[in-house]
Amino acid sequence: ANDTRVIPAVMKFLHEAHRRMFKTPLALWSMLRWEDFVLAIHWLIDNGNTGEEQFLWDIAELTEQQGMNWRDFFDGNSFPAGPVAPPYFTPEYNGVTVTQAIKSGGVWYRQSKSILDRDSSYQRVERLDKYHGLASGVYG
Repeated sequence: ANDTRVIPAVMKFLHEAHRRMFKTPLALWSMLRWEDFVLAIHWLIDNGNTGEEQFLWDIAELTEQQGMNWRDFFDGNSFPAGPVAPPYFTPEYNGVTVTQAIKSGGVWYRQSKSILDRDSSYQRVERLDKYHGLASGVYG
């Protein structure tokens, strides 16, 4: 169904979220799952016909800036190269959150045009397979 109220309501939400993000930056789950928010914003750029595309690019950029730096997580010393046990029982080590983070580089590549972002999702899957892969071919 094409409910004409949806996109205006989403735009009102985004304007309010944008205003609040300067006072209260993303934290915890919103910080960890920022790529899902940006993916939705990018969808709106392509499909919303809002006339506010620059605002949408801007809020996507602010979201990425305030979000978890997944490149550092996967490439740096934070990534657990062994069993996930204490002290790794924190939200950023949650299996679903890490799995969702695989796509953050690919999502952000659309806006950044950085080859590092484009290729990072493949590297993340390789790293997960190397340290956390199971005989079934999945990681966990």
